[in-house]
Amino acid sequence: MAITRVGVSQATSTNASSVTTVTLTRTAGAINNLIIVSGYSSLRGSALTISDTQTNTWNTANADFNDATNGTRLQSWFALAKNTSSTTITVTRGAGTGFTGMTLDEFTGNDTSAPLDQNNHSTAGASGTPTSPSITPTANDELIWALAVDTVTAVGNIDGSAATKGGDDAASDWSEFRVLTGRSGVSMTAAFTGSGAYDVFIASFKPVATATKAPPPFATFGRPRLYKRREN
Repeated sequence: MAITRVGVSQATSTNASSVTTVTLTRTAGAINNLIIVSGYSSLRGSALTISDTQTNTWNTANADFNDATNGTRLQSWFALAKNTSSTTITVTRGAGTGFTGMTLDEFTGNDTSAPLDQNNHSTAGASGTPTSPSITPTANDELIWALAVDTVTAVGNIDGSAATKGGDDAASDWSEFRVLTGRSGVSMTAAFTGSGAYDVFIASFKPVATATKAPPPFATFGRPRLYKRREN
């Protein structure tokens, strides 16, 4: 079963000084669907945190990255949906005046035990065309997810082919993704269309494991041969 996006990707942002949280709602979906959330802010005093109303277990996809040069602090997380219910997901920043945003992308067909494979992020102070460092998936048919903050104008490419747009906060920040065919052991990057200072995350997630087919039972190879005992 190939990894497939479920529903519509979402994103939101705020520049209100009195607002320290941003929220998105994961609509009802299947248990163990992969939910990927990013959070980013120009308030860099403390790391962003994540929570939700269904108490899903949130794991780090891309670790807290504090880019002092470009003035952004960001992180991404993933969870395997613990139930089928709708849940409101909240990303929280520290107090102060500044910009904060988040994206949400949900997928099915993912590994349900340890889906995260590889991750990486751009260097502090990166500028130009938003491009990630390389990663090398260790399994075939992985999902490659990427986020660009600050400079995006159009969808880019992943592993040299067109990506699909994810969440767009209408403030030049959004996610994109691509589900690969094969490509285990191949180094690749994610690029976005845009120019200027940027921060980019990239992460890969494994598909559900393919069941190994058991060999047929002995009897299917033909009738056992009988040997007559020789009497002396």
